[in-house]
Amino acid sequence: MKEFRFYEEFWNKRKDVSKGNVFAVMRDDVGMNHSATLAIGPVFYPPNSPVAPTAVCKEYLRKNCKRVSEAHARLLHPALFEWFGQ
Repeated sequence: MKEFRFYEEFWNKRKDVSKGNVFAVMRDDVGMNHSATLAIGPVFYPPNSPVAPTAVCKEYLRKNCKRVSEAHARLLHPALFEWFGQ
């Protein structure tokens, strides 16, 4: 899935306390302003939450998320890849 970058969401990024969810952020977010980007993200707080199309603030990604590989994202948040139909 080369058109997405994956970001793991954390309760506390410094202590590596994961929320168990991942944002799939579109690489080419043409038409969006500079403060937000198009993504597929969790709807609720529990781990492996259902997902929906959304916009996510880039500042939120910087402060609360870490970029992860697609393989790690698949293990952590299978519901995200079910949404993609894979």
